[in-house]
Amino acid sequence: MAWVPRILALIVACVAIKPTIASGQAGFVQGGYGTDLRRFSANEDQRVFDGAAGSVLLGGGAFVTSRWTVGVELDLGQESTESRSVTVPVSGLPTTVTTAFSLDRRTLSALAGFHTTPAGAVVIGVYGGLSFSSVRRTIASDAPPVVVTTAPEPSVFVDRTTGPIAGVDVAVRIAPHLSVVGGLRAQGLTLTGELTGFSVRPFAAARVGF
Repeated sequence: MAWVPRILALIVACVAIKPTIASGQAGFVQGGYGTDLRRFSANEDQRVFDGAAGSVLLGGGAFVTSRWTVGVELDLGQESTESRSVTVPVSGLPTTVTTAFSLDRRTLSALAGFHTTPAGAVVIGVYGGLSFSSVRRTIASDAPPVVVTTAPEPSVFVDRTTGPIAGVDVAVRIAPHLSVVGGLRAQGLTLTGELTGFSVRPFAAARVGF
């Protein structure tokens, strides 16, 4: 991701060049926690990677005009697991076999944002940009070994995808340089095996302006 240092350098340059603007701040950093809601296209009984998991959000932006920002955002989606069980005969005896389907996601995004009345007590931000995601899927089964003497290793699939991302948030100022933020991010996910879906992430955060 060679573009990341360039974006960070752009943010630093904007802050350095424009230390005071009409909004009263040159930029902001924020951190928060939310929920990663994942849904994929499949029949209802095959949607084993659907789920919800916690998500940590870290990001920042610099004002390039009084209303527009450029920034980067890192979103660390935690692992969600869906288990399915089936009873099959093994050596003539009914045996319950459970398969666990796990998924976690990491996303780094470059965002442009438009903010309403940045100097006000309540600021609405609308964002669009490009996301770079790493999605790991793990399939593990507790099926007993039949032919071999050891249990099979979990199957791991890692997809790295690039695509658009959109978002919105509302920041409420509670101190001169501190705001509480509620927001939403949404992006599509296309994985190997013709599996397509999306990730929608509502979150709450604290934002520090400077």
